Amino acid sequence: MGHQKRNLVLLLFISLVLFMALIANATIAMRNRQGEPPLLTNPIPEPPEVFSVDPDPTTVPLPKSLTEAEALTLALELDLNTVSRVDSLSDEALAASATVTLYENHIEADKSLGLQTWYASEIEVDAGEVWVITFPGAVKMATGPGTQLGQDTRTYDGISYKFSSRTGQLLGVTTGPPVTAGE
Repeated sequence: MGHQKRNLVLLLFISLVLFMALIANATIAMRNRQGEPPLLTNPIPEPPEVFSVDPDPTTVPLPKSLTEAEALTLALELDLNTVSRVDSLSDEALAASATVTLYENHIEADKSLGLQTWYASEIEVDAGEVWVITFPGAVKMATGPGTQLGQDTRTYDGISYKFSSRTGQLLGVTTGPPVTAGE
């Protein structure tokens, strides 16, 4: 008896849910016939907003633009923790051998490094002018996921760091060509 009673209650519940669904569908159909917008519809999304060619920056700038000396200091700090130099150089000798150049934007900076790149306009605006600091000399560095400094046996001819003069953020690290292929 207990199972029959439970089955009957379940059948009544399912019938009630189906009846309510039918009424909702009938209401929607009637509204559509009367020219009123239906209640339960998925509105067609608006097309995405088209970004202007000259968007406003989306990052917070430094109080003042990064100077040449500050860019060189950032690159020296990063270089100390990123690469292993074949010929050890003091910070002073490394700084003296560095080439520090300010470019109008990412694309011009990348061209100077022999790269062909394109960036979205909002990324260009965020970066502003770009400092490229290049240190000559043979270097080894961790070159990808799962590698650590010292594991990669390839040696590269120099390394360059790119920083935004507007925000001070590191924008990229580029090595020179490999001088040894590794093991």
